[in-house]
Parts: sequence; structure tokens; C-alpha cells
Amino acid sequence: MEFNYKLIRSRRRTVCLEIRNGELVVRAPILAPQKIIENFIKSKKDWISKRLVKSQKTFNRQYKQGEPFFYLGNEIPLRIIKTNLKHPEVQLESNQLVILTNDVTKRILREALIGFYKKQASQIILKIIKKHEGKFGMYGKVTVKDYKSKWGSCTARNNLSFSAKLAMAPRDVIEYVVLHELSHIKQKNHSKNFWSLVKSVDNRYNEKRKWLRANHHKLVL
Repeated sequence: MEFNYKLIRSRRRTVCLEIRNGELVVRAPILAPQKIIENFIKSKKDWISKRLVKSQKTFNRQYKQGEPFFYLGNEIPLRIIKTNLKHPEVQLESNQLVILTNDVTKRILREALIGFYKKQASQIILKIIKKHEGKFGMYGKVTVKDYKSKWGSCTARNNLSFSAKLAMAPRDVIEYVVLHELSHIKQKNHSKNFWSLVKSVDNRYNEKRKWLRANHHKLVL
């Protein structure tokens, strides 16, 4: 698991964490090695996850006409059309995110959007994995879930899971996250060897990490 965070180095003696406006902020000494910082974050993963989920609940989605949602890095307006359909359908139409539904309650609209983003993310992620097959070794199941505070994970058995919200990010950023998790098949840590492996398959990975850190608070369902 990797958290997106903002790192602030200063003349301090210890590493500390805070959640500010839905973002993880890490404060560290000027000369603190990156490995020590990453290990500290890892040791606090449960605390971070709980605080991030709590903070994201303060982002109050309205699910109203014209409300902007990200899709593949671009903001597009939500359009809700009342129909007699038994089950809601979500479509991309004329650069709009259209929901056809007979129930316009927030719960139903959110569930429909989660289903849409899961489907889109799954299709894109599977294509990326197929594109890079053979570079990392065998992987297990691939799933897409409604994660609140992480983009992806790779288990000890090499099962891969990803956030549905990835479909809100640009395609190259999605590819970085997939390559990041695929790299964990060979390196179950965030060591120098791990980042060297990531760089060998995506030499612009740092740029994409920065995009996620700068925009993750906007990618909300």
C-alpha cells in the first residue's frame, strides 16, 4: 500500500504526520533519509487510513445537475435524466457524465457512479497489465474496489487490487499506479531496488506521483 502525501522538510528532529484538508502531510528533518520516512508512514498505515476516511467524509458530494466529476483527468458535468429504467445506467455523452435513472436519491446515484468508474477502471487496468505481461512474473486475481484512501495494493500472493477512482485520473497516471503494483511482485517494499524497477518501466513515474499528490483530493465519488 502506498499513500499519497505532501513532504515538508524543516529544522526539526522527528517525523510527524497530519491530515490537512483531506491530504496526508509528512513533516521530517531536512536530512532524514527517504527510507526512514517511508518506513514511518508504513508503521502508521492504520492510523492514516482511518483519518483519511474520516476527513474525506467532510467532502459533501451533492450529486446534482452540473456537478463536476473527473474522468480520465478532465472535469465533466453530471447530467441526471429521469427515466423508467429499472436499474440506473451511466453513459458518457457529449462530454457529460449522464445518469439515466428512475430514482434520484444520493445513495442510488452514488452507487451507479461507483459501478461506472469500477467498470471503466477495470477495462483500462486490464489492458495495461496485458501490455506489460512478462515483465514482472505471475500475478493472481485483479480486482477494482471502492477504496477510500489508497490507489492499489499487491498481496503476498500477488493478487492485485485497485481503486475505482483511478478512472478519474489521466491514463498515464493510471498506468503508473498499475506498474507500481506490478513492481511489487518482484519487490515487496519501497526500497531503492523497487524504485529502480519502477523507473526501468516508467521513467516519468515521479511526475505522475506528483500529479496524484496534487489532485487526489479532487478524485472523490
